[in-house]
Amino acid sequence: MPQADYQKIEVVGEGTFGVVTRARVLKTGQVVAIKKIRSRASRKGADLATLRETMLLQELRHEHVIELREAYTHNGALSLVFEFCVTDLEKVRRERFGALTPVLFEVHAAPVHNLAAHGARSRPSF
Repeated sequence: MPQADYQKIEVVGEGTFGVVTRARVLKTGQVVAIKKIRSRASRKGADLATLRETMLLQELRHEHVIELREAYTHNGALSLVFEFCVTDLEKVRRERFGALTPVLFEVHAAPVHNLAAHGARSRPSF
């Protein structure tokens, strides 16, 4: 679906990689989150890492991972349409564990480090 198939409701977040907007699918009324990826000023379009991650998210289906419903481009910018979630992982982590101490950082970062150490740099099989 192109951008015209969505009605933007409100901006719900902005970060390093883009702006997230809550929107409604015009045909169904379903609420979704649209993340418009910031393009780098030096080049037009998404970089290779972003495209790889998008392709992986399109294939990934797990109850604990937000579903990527669609990806489209508009005026050279990549937009990712996700199921809408009322909170984010960082907020949940802060509420449960408080400030990110060096010990908590190691606990949370260790699984990612272990994957990288074992060569999990290409597409994982699920």
